[in-house]
Amino acid sequence: MKQPKSRVKAVIAGKSYTIIGKKSQQEMQSIVRVLQEQLDQITRVSDKLSNEEVALLAAINAISNQFEKQEEVVALKKRVEQLEKEVQNSHHKRPSIDSKRKQELEKQFELQQDLLRR
Repeated sequence: MKQPKSRVKAVIAGKSYTIIGKKSQQEMQSIVRVLQEQLDQITRVSDKLSNEEVALLAAINAISNQFEKQEEVVALKKRVEQLEKEVQNSHHKRPSIDSKRKQELEKQFELQQDLLRR
């Protein structure tokens, strides 16, 4: 089923835009707000940049952040796989531990039985 598209009217860097996307209006407004904050921050650092240069730097920052998040996701997936393997291994080891304990208890029981017979 196709997700309905949302429309958001936004002012970015002094220009009006209509943004159409699959995200909710609230999500798209949040994205616009963060973008505008980043553009303002870049402009404060160097007010001699053109709007195009500011937009380009914001795009570079966004892609850099995306790469960092992708690396984090990959690392987290590897960690989940590692933990799943550890859980599986612990389940495989547990019966042997239980059987060892059972053998020890049986041995103790036999010794007690021997002592009682004497």
